Amino acid sequence: MTIRKRYNIGETVWIYGIYVRNDVAVQGQVVHRFNLKFEGFDPTVEHYVIAIDSHIEPLIEVRTWETISQDEHGPVGGLRGLNDTTDRKVLAKTGFNVSEPIDFLDSDEESDDPTPEQIYAAMERSQQTAVLPPLVLKETRPAKQPRRYNKKPRKP
Repeated sequence: MTIRKRYNIGETVWIYGIYVRNDVAVQGQVVHRFNLKFEGFDPTVEHYVIAIDSHIEPLIEVRTWETISQDEHGPVGGLRGLNDTTDRKVLAKTGFNVSEPIDFLDSDEESDDPTPEQIYAAMERSQQTAVLPPLVLKETRPAKQPRRYNKKPRKP
């Protein structure tokens, strides 16, 4: 498997960490690339500006090749080169469970999303087993009579 370390402007890439669920890849497009020549940054590492479509305006993310996935199936570039035996410490630092064998590309895990049949069955069960309490309406009280004030006749 080839690991892409360089992307051209206009290419489609996938990145993680945009939504609350971090395991969802979001499609974006490379709009700019640059090198940081500041203290503390490696000037040979290219950074990519990625535009992600949203409802308001494009969301802009700055990433390196290590945090970009070259396809929608993942993983990101920095994890594609890791293997199970030599890089257990690196994987443990990233939060991966290293007790199980790691095989990113050959995993055929089923989605956690329910199937339409499961959704329909759950809706049917809820309609049949739903017990609602009886509807209790408040009693209407008769309208109160307006208060009558005794008016004294005016003195001329």
